[in-house]
Parts: sequence; structure tokens; C-alpha cells
Amino acid sequence: MPSKPKIIWIDGVGCNGCSHSFFNASFLDEFEFLYHPLLDSDEFRIQKCDVLVIEGAIRSNFLRLGYDLKELISKLIRSSKRVIAVGNCAVWGGVFGEGILFNKTSKGRFYKCKDKVINIPGCPPHYDWIMYALKMWDKEILLDEFNRPREIFSFTSHMGCSRNEYFEWKIDARELGEREGWRGVCFMILDVKVLLFIVVAIKFFGMR
Repeated sequence: MPSKPKIIWIDGVGCNGCSHSFFNASFLDEFEFLYHPLLDSDEFRIQKCDVLVIEGAIRSNFLRLGYDLKELISKLIRSSKRVIAVGNCAVWGGVFGEGILFNKTSKGRFYKCKDKVINIPGCPPHYDWIMYALKMWDKEILLDEFNRPREIFSFTSHMGCSRNEYFEWKIDARELGEREGWRGVCFMILDVKVLLFIVVAIKFFGMR
């Protein structure tokens, strides 16, 4: 029986939402967690591992496990075979700091390590996406220009929408219940209107 992949999971600056999403997955026993902040694992120490999972953003002068966070990430990247950045904060930086490969729209501190890194964005990402990256850690994965797996991130929900053709032809519903003759309509503009109404309502009633 093949040995379980050895994983170190580091939480940067974030909310641990990616971990909670991941815990919804089955087959967690397929991995050996050398360290996870929310699991009953061994006391942390810098050591070699198969996969380093980074959740949360990185920033200067932020202590984690007795190290400056950026220094800790640098040491662990060198001692790991594969790195998975999980969630928008670890991928792009989010509101808390920098991402691993990207700092918002520019290249990040560890961009030179991009050949080792798989990005799984989302807030939080679906646990199936995280499991996909973990199970494929030692296999070749086709990645896009942002180091995301193409199998997951090449398509959007819009592309699979049954009303996509109405969007292409600009046949949009402007009011609830509206139809364009016998044809269907796209609800995108109406959805935006409803979303804006909800945001304004929350702000208005929240101020009272």
C-alpha cells in the first residue's frame, strides 16, 4: 500500500474558512498531517514534507509559530515538494496582505517558486477543489496563467448556463416576470439590480 502524502498546513493571516471548507471532504484519512493548526497533530517543526498547504495571506512583521511569517513560508517552501495556496488570501493577498505568487495584480514575493505552486482560489474554495490538488500533488497538472488547474478554472458557471445564448444576443430581462415574446431571457442585469437593492437596504437599515 502506498504511503500517505505528508502534509504541513500553515495558516497565514485569514479566517480559517478554507480549513473549515476542507473539513467537509471525505477521505481526510488518506493524508498524513505533520501539522495542521486545527487538527490534533504533532507539535510544529520545520521538516521535509510532500505538500505544503498555505491558507491566508502573508505580511511583514507577523509572527506565526515563533517565526516571522514570510521567513517561515520561505523555509517551508524550500523543504516541500509541492506547494498549494488555498483561498483568495493565499492566492491574491485578499484584504490582509500578499499572496504567495501574486500581490493583488502584481507578482508576489515567492513568484520565483511558481513551478512548485498550485493556486486554488475561492472564499472559501470548494473542498473538492482542494482535494483535487492534494490528490494530484505528485502528478502533472495543466495550469493556467495564474497557476490554477485548468480542469477546474477554465470554465465559469455563466458558460454552462442554459440562458447563455440570450446573454450573447443581449436579450435581457429588465423587470421581474418579463419575457421577450416566446423566447427566454437572460437574468444577469436583473440579478445585478436585485443585488444592488439588497446592498442599499442593508446599508440603510444598518444605519438606523
